[in-house]
Amino acid sequence: EMVPVTGVQTCALPIYGTRIAWRVVGDTGDASKPWVILCHGYGGTFNTWEPIAHRLADTARILMWDYRGMHHSDTPADTTRLRVEDHVRDLACIIAREGISQAFIGGWSVGVQVALEAWRRLPSDAFAVDGLLLVCGAYERILHEARGGGRMAQMQSRAMLRAVSVADRAMPMFRGPLKRIAGSPIALPMAERMGICTGQPAALIPAIHSILDMNLRQYMRMIRLADDHQTRHFLAEI
Repeated sequence: EMVPVTGVQTCALPIYGTRIAWRVVGDTGDASKPWVILCHGYGGTFNTWEPIAHRLADTARILMWDYRGMHHSDTPADTTRLRVEDHVRDLACIIAREGISQAFIGGWSVGVQVALEAWRRLPSDAFAVDGLLLVCGAYERILHEARGGGRMAQMQSRAMLRAVSVADRAMPMFRGPLKRIAGSPIALPMAERMGICTGQPAALIPAIHSILDMNLRQYMRMIRLADDHQTRHFLAEI
């Protein structure tokens, strides 16, 4: 099961009428504390940032949200509206509702692309980006740039995408056993041997369970759309 979270707000934002869920941690009324906006990777949810949010709660105000099409947020009627740019438009609405005038924006995995797109789209007379905190993600074309890029990496990424898309048809049968494996003693050593995680591998388990709770076919669609996203043309301006 997804780890329960508290303090979640859900609201139909004026972007295609989709309900988006977000969470704020820290004392929002203390103007002396900076805002930090955290963009999770695809498949992740609020639990991705739990350890960091609690560490920063005394010194900062933290905003996290579930992307449209994932977890606590709804899927738009038009499923082509699941691009990185759509997530940033949702974020702009949340920022306006929370009255945030400036913030650091952090991203992990695909969240790096979301953070970079936010840097490009959000600055205005009403909002400023104080800085970017980019962790372990590609700046664009995730299926082309992941695992260092190159022809072999692209072949591996496309093969994995095809395999998961096909497996999605059988997920109702395999979802339960896969979740039990993810919570078993063998899961973390296996993940470390595969190079998926290091340091504190237990933090990966909630993310794995969150992904297995999702509609995998839609998840793959979102990954394909993220693979279209590019930031190379403005990186030099940052």
